[in-house]
Formats: sequence, C-alpha cells, structure tokens
Amino acid sequence: MGVAAIAISGLLAGCGQMVSARVIEGPASIATVVERTDPRMGEETEGVPGASVRVLTTNGGVLASGTTDELGRIKMGLPRNYRGRIRIEATADGYQLTRSDMYVPSESSRVLVVMPKR
Repeated sequence: MGVAAIAISGLLAGCGQMVSARVIEGPASIATVVERTDPRMGEETEGVPGASVRVLTTNGGVLASGTTDELGRIKMGLPRNYRGRIRIEATADGYQLTRSDMYVPSESSRVLVVMPKR
C-alpha cells in the first residue's frame, strides 16, 4: 500500500458516514436530500467547481468541510456515530450563499446544493 493510500485510509478511519453532494447553479438558494439517481446529480447538469462546502451542527460547529471538484461534486466524512440534524453551507465566487438544515442523509442519498448567481 502506498503512502498516500495509508494517509487517506488513516483519515477515513476516524470518519463515520460520508456525505456526497453536488453543487449546481439554479434560481433558488437551497440544499436538499435527493436520490443518487436524480438527474441533476449527473454530468448532464453543469456543476459549480471550486465551491466551499461545510457541514455544520445546527448550532454552528464544523463537522466537515471541503471544496467541490471540476464537476461540482464533493464527499465529506462525518464524525463516527454522528446523528441528528446538520446544516449545509456553500459559498462560491459570483454566487449567493446557500444554507439549509436537514437530517443526516442515508448512504444511498445525495445532497443537492443549488446556488443562484448574484
């Protein structure tokens, strides 16, 4: 196993459930849970690359954060055994802030983040 693989597996060892999300441009500022087969999660819909996404507790504590890839996708690991409500917050240059509360989605679901242009 390479050094990078060991480092990544070490980082993920402390993680619980993964939250998979996609950030797209749209008319309203919202983040919502969708099925992984939702067509907006596919490459046919243009994503927002370089968006900063944070998963927070509802009182503002940071659980996970990262930046979307060139297709607007991101995966973030929550702390092991974390349950309850989370807040998804996304920012990107030229876009309005998106912030929505939800329950931790199931492993088979995805989070769709819609960001309107400023």
